[in-house]
Amino acid sequence: MTTNQEAGGTNAWGGKSGTSWQGGKASDSGLTQRTMATVGVLTSVAVAIIWGGFWLGLALSVLWGWFVVPLFGLPVLTVWQAYGLMLMARMFLPMRLGEKTNDTFGLAMCKAFSAPPFVAGVFLLMGWCVKTWA
Repeated sequence: MTTNQEAGGTNAWGGKSGTSWQGGKASDSGLTQRTMATVGVLTSVAVAIIWGGFWLGLALSVLWGWFVVPLFGLPVLTVWQAYGLMLMARMFLPMRLGEKTNDTFGLAMCKAFSAPPFVAGVFLLMGWCVKTWA
């Protein structure tokens, strides 16, 4: 008796004829690799957003504590409150969706992980200079 797979057809789930049964589960390396790649990309993007949010929120919360709290008597912000405040302010700025780059995913992730600490450091350095010399 030949199965649908042996005859070159598709299985009941629409899998390719190269799908094999191992341990009661269908194994298709192409599907698994695509799924793992998708999960990897989504995880990388989520971690990059959290990483960037932490550093930029940290910079804003420190600058807020240095300047806004003494000047206006407002409460101190946590890192995540500062990040939320930045997100709310960002809603009123234009989006840059049309930018196209030739960056690979790896280079884009490298930029996403290296830029926030650098930008936060620059802003903190400028704020420290103003705070110290003012």
